[in-house]
Amino acid sequence: MVYRDDFYIKKNIIGYSGNLTSWPLRSIYFYNKLEREFGHITQFHSVPCNIGRSLVRIDEKYLIFNTRERYPIQQSAVILNIDPVEISKSYEKNILDRIRRRYCLDMDDNVVVECYDNRIQHFSRNPFVSLMEGECFVRTFLSECMMQFPDKKSKYDDNY
Repeated sequence: MVYRDDFYIKKNIIGYSGNLTSWPLRSIYFYNKLEREFGHITQFHSVPCNIGRSLVRIDEKYLIFNTRERYPIQQSAVILNIDPVEISKSYEKNILDRIRRRYCLDMDDNVVVECYDNRIQHFSRNPFVSLMEGECFVRTFLSECMMQFPDKKSKYDDNY
């Protein structure tokens, strides 16, 4: 059964990580501003139970940004099309320094980070590439790719 086909749709795609010209991509990221829902589809991973659709979550303080960004909150606000003041109150100004110290990243590492529930929750293996409103071809391509992964990740199953 397709997991959350009401959320994992073309208009909710905000970007991707990985190489657009290779198959499979790494991940496609989704966000619904009205509902504050977010999630991603992992298309390739060395751990098989991590392939598929992530659980759709809700958090008004959700952030997504690359670790090489100088101003991650502002980048996240642009990607999500929300007011940076609205989310900056929830996170310390030195969020990148904390991430680099905790996860031993150096200044040259550039990977996507997702924060919710007031903490760092997910690191990707690649940088995030944001899609703007007019990028119809890329959005269409990504929506076709996402249909290859209709199920939620098996790590969320009771049998796992």
